[in-house]
Amino acid sequence: MENIVTVETARKLKEAGFKQPEPAPGQMWYNVNDIPIFAVGETKSKVYYVIFGVNLVYIEPKRDFVLNLVFAPTATDILRELGNQYVLRTWSIGEKFAVKHDNGEKCWNDNPAEAAALAWLEST
Repeated sequence: MENIVTVETARKLKEAGFKQPEPAPGQMWYNVNDIPIFAVGETKSKVYYVIFGVNLVYIEPKRDFVLNLVFAPTATDILRELGNQYVLRTWSIGEKFAVKHDNGEKCWNDNPAEAAALAWLEST
């Protein structure tokens, strides 16, 4: 998955205080076993539908299972938290992504979310 952070980075972000939002459709999460879970919908009773491996399961948002999830943010999620002084750039040499701070510091990675995560972790 190249548009979200790895499970290792997601755990580092959480430990460093990165915001863990309420689960919502369109988000990716990891469970305690490092299995990716994708929230795909909700009902009026706030039951979230998630893909757990290959199975579709229904989870109440306040159950222990959901409380133990780790958010896997996208580059957009992370850049929103970093603020206006950071920008995401692509570089044709080596097809890398860089998150650049106004002061010139750059964090590079093949994955834009990982590049943004490196910048966020360095900023804390």
